[in-house]
This record gives sequence, C-alpha cells and structure tokens, in this order.
Amino acid sequence: MKNFDRKIYFGLIFITLIFLPALASSIYSLHKVINTQKIIEKYTEQLIVSGDLRRLKNYQLSLIPIYVLKGDPDILNEINKNNETFTQLLQDFEKMSEDITTKKILTDIKTTHLELSDLQLPTIRKNHISYDKKEINEYIKNITAPKSRLIMANLNKIVKRVSDQYEHEKQDNTFASQNIMKTLLVTILLTIVLVALTLNLLLKTLREKKIHDKISEQVAKKEKELSNARKETIEVVAHDLKNPLSSIIMTAHLITNKVKKQNTKEFKHREDNHLDRILKAALSMKKLIEELLDHSRIESNSLVLVKKRCNLETLLETLSSRFEPIFKTNELHFEQKIQKNLAYLFIDEGRIEQVITNIIGNAVKFTPRSGFIKLEAYENKNDIVISVSDTGPGINNNEIPYIFERYWQARKTAAQGTGLGLAISSSIAKAHGGKITVQSEINKGSTFSLILPNSKNLFELTQIP
Repeated sequence: MKNFDRKIYFGLIFITLIFLPALASSIYSLHKVINTQKIIEKYTEQLIVSGDLRRLKNYQLSLIPIYVLKGDPDILNEINKNNETFTQLLQDFEKMSEDITTKKILTDIKTTHLELSDLQLPTIRKNHISYDKKEINEYIKNITAPKSRLIMANLNKIVKRVSDQYEHEKQDNTFASQNIMKTLLVTILLTIVLVALTLNLLLKTLREKKIHDKISEQVAKKEKELSNARKETIEVVAHDLKNPLSSIIMTAHLITNKVKKQNTKEFKHREDNHLDRILKAALSMKKLIEELLDHSRIESNSLVLVKKRCNLETLLETLSSRFEPIFKTNELHFEQKIQKNLAYLFIDEGRIEQVITNIIGNAVKFTPRSGFIKLEAYENKNDIVISVSDTGPGINNNEIPYIFERYWQARKTAAQGTGLGLAISSSIAKAHGGKITVQSEINKGSTFSLILPNSKNLFELTQIP
C-alpha cells in the first residue's frame, strides 16, 4: 500500500474511533429519555386517576348532607353511582401502580371506603325515620367524618408520592435530554475539527499523490527511453554480428564438406576437431543473439504472435525426430507419450516450437549420459499439457521461484547459458493464455510442463506482455 493510501485508511479508522464513544453516549442517553418518558406517562396517568378519586370523594361527601336534608332519591342514586365509580378507579389505580407503598395505601383506602359505606347507610335510613337534624349531624361529625378524612389523607399521600416520583423522573428526563444536547454539541465540534483535519490530510495526500504520479510518469518515461535505447543498441549490434557470424558458419560448413572429401584420416581428425569448436561457438553466438533480440522485443512490447490452426501431434513428432540424433550422441534414453487425436490449437506455431525446443534442450543439457528424458502431451479438462521430464540433478526448492526471471541462473549452471531461455518461454506461454510449471527433486530430476488453453480464435494476433 502506498504511503498516501495508508494515510487515508488510518485517517478514516481514527475518525471512526473518535465518534464511537460519542455515538454510544448519544444512543444510551436517547434510550434513557425514551424509557423515562414512558415512566412519566405512567405517573401522569396515575396523577389523573388520583385526582379523579379525590374529586369523586369530595363530591360524594358533599352529596350526603344534601340528601339527608332533602331526602331526594336521585341524590341517593348519584351517591351509589359515585361509590361504584370510586371503587372501580381504586382497582384501576392498583393495576397501574408497581410501588409497594402505594399499593398498601390503596388497600387501606379500599378498606376504609367499605367501612364508610357501611356507616353511611344507617344515617340514610334514619333520614326516613326521624327528622332530628341535630342527631344526624352529630352522627356524621363523629362517626363518618373521621373515615372520610382518613380516605382523603391517604389520597393526598398517594397524590404527593406520585407527584414526587413524577418530578424525579421529569428531572432525570431533563438531565438526559441535556446530556444528548451536550453530546450533540461536542459531536458537532468534533466533526468540524475532524473534517478540517481530514480535508487537510486529503489535500496533503492528493499533493503527495500528484508528485508521486509525476515522478512515476517521469520514471516510466525514462525506463521507456532506456528500453528503446537498449532495443536499438541490441538490434544494431545483432545486425552487425549476424552477417559475419553467418559467414563464419557458412565457411565452417564449407570446410567441413571439403574435409569429408579428404582421404587422410589424420588430417580429417585434426580439422574436424577445430571445425566442431568453430561451429559450436558460432551456433551458440547465434542463439545468444536471437535470445537477446526476443528479450528486447518482449521488454518493449513489440513481439507479436501470429496464431493459426496447428496440429500439435505433428509438431511434437517433428521435434522428437529433430532431437533424436542429439539423444543418441549424448547416450540418452528418450520416450514420448502423445495422446491421440489431440485438439487442434490456434497458436503461433514457431513460438510454441521455440518454447518446447528450449525445454527439451535444457533437459538434454542437464541430464547426464545414460539418463532418461520423457515427452508427454495430453488433454486435461480445458487445457493441453505438454511436459518434459528428465533424470538430471534437479532444482533446489528455494531456486524454483526465480528460474523464470530474466538473466537468473542457478550458480552451478551459470556458465551454461544466458538465463533468458526460460524467461522468454514463460512470456510466450502467457501470451497464449497459458503458463509453464515446474516440479523438481534434487538428484531425481525435473518436469517442466507447458499448459495451453484450447483457444478458438482463428488467426488471432496477440501482443506478448
């Protein structure tokens, strides 16, 4: 991750961590406000009911003397109705309340109310028997009034208790609301500060990114210039070397043909020895020049594949035949196992031949005399696998990840090539949508596998990456 990417990432994490406590506090306070509001609503309802109880009791107490004086049956009915309503409200209040003390007071009120009702009935009956108002007044004053005052006192206790609880919850609600406001205020201030810091960080990061992009662009431009310069240099040198090298190879072949016509065995042996060295050196130089040119084209993205329909069985059999004299010369046992009716591939035949030739050539190079080389080709699901196995010295596990890098060679084989063959082969395989894999074990040999997909794009032009 680039430096400016890390800054943005950690900046966002920091902002989130800063806001989490404020968010948690706000949620907690809001939850408390909601719960407190529900409790306040409950106490409000209790206040209303307790107010209704007091009002009914006062009204009832005021009706009794009127009834005693006038003896109106409608007033008696009103008194009875109020008694029923009062009893019902007491029951409702008892259901609403969860406070043990309040429930006890309500029980006392209910008991006293029943006692008062029983005491008022004889007074009402006396009204029909006697008109001695003084006697009736004394009865109400001494017998029923204390009970009525007790009921009212208890109702006042309930009202006060509920009012106190209501005020307490109201204060808690106000405090929680204030906390929310404070938290919101702090959050807003933090937001302003953090937004300012974030904007500053983003602007700084964008400036760094702009500078980084500019430097990257300059580096890429410089690399492209250097790559083009290397390509031009290699092409010029290769062109200048190819002509004299071709002359050397041609001359060596001519002398070889001439020597073959001589009858002197001693002369033939001596000349063959020198000519063999000349031809090997010249061919090695030719291969080196071709690899350098391929590498230069790959590096500059100018090597193009021309794909066409190819019979892979025929190609592999031709390559096997071409290597047969080399196997015999190096006393190597060769076996090929090619699946019949392999799918036709749309490939650059010359480039795939180059890859397989390079893999077989490496197997020959590193397999000791009397060793074994095996060529296999088969279909595996949607791929074609071409593998070359040998009984060479094998490759260390810590060296396998590097063998496809350009110019890399194991220390023990550093003098046997340029280190470009496998890198070029890997690039060609990737350009075909495939890959090269390797399995190896020290002192037991290696297996290189070229894996190609079944392409169906006829005569497709693909640029090597």
